[in-house]
Amino acid sequence: MRFASLASVAFVALTGRAAAETFVIDQTNATISFTAPFMEIFELEGEFEDFSGQAELEDDPATARAEMTIKTGALTSEDGRWEDQLRGPDFFASEQFPELTFRSTGFNEDDAGGRGILTGELSLRGITRNVSFAVEYQILRQKGRDAALYFRGTTTLNRRDFGIT
Repeated sequence: MRFASLASVAFVALTGRAAAETFVIDQTNATISFTAPFMEIFELEGEFEDFSGQAELEDDPATARAEMTIKTGALTSEDGRWEDQLRGPDFFASEQFPELTFRSTGFNEDDAGGRGILTGELSLRGITRNVSFAVEYQILRQKGRDAALYFRGTTTLNRRDFGIT
């Protein structure tokens, strides 16, 4: 199971450059999507529709922190016939485990900046595992407007690590 996320995050409160800046996900301009291979025949693509999260950035990217919560029952797919199965006990088990959470534990930026590896703990179906996301990001600042953080992160999960068969 591969999860790809693309999130546009809007600035919450303007603070000085020396202090941390907090960004929250602007759900109207963000997408969290996934691709799930089925029996090695095809890949099902879908999106989560209800999620929240924030990122806190300081001058040193290594101190960045991020967290996200996704409602596992609020999903759509390119083929609606699979949605109930994805919400059901064989996959997300949304009734028993209504949320998927991620909390970062570190960020390693590459030398060029704007890219890196975000590591953290992902909890799904009551099981927490360490995961890494390859990320790209950009902070856009315009005079007279709040700053915005544009973020794209991808990872591949082994669904058996989370009790999904």
